[in-house]
Amino acid sequence: PLNFLHLPVPQARSDDAYFSPMRDFSLPPETDLYLGVIAENDGEGDRARVAAAREVMPRFGVATECGWGRKGPERVPGLIAAHKAAVRA
Repeated sequence: PLNFLHLPVPQARSDDAYFSPMRDFSLPPETDLYLGVIAENDGEGDRARVAAAREVMPRFGVATECGWGRKGPERVPGLIAAHKAAVRA
């Protein structure tokens, strides 16, 4: 079974005060953590949120803050590109 936890990260938060409470956060080994650090058309902010999260979380996947259900299909290529860029950062 696939177990994951998605924690949204507000677009305006890339500060230590937001992420520092996660220092003591732990999950069972079979559970993957995804942080909602990706915001549409905000590559610089995405990189800042990923960098801030890396300071306190050793391992996590990236996701958007919110789902894609209300996004038009024309936005999907940009969202996928933003995920790729954040993972490379």
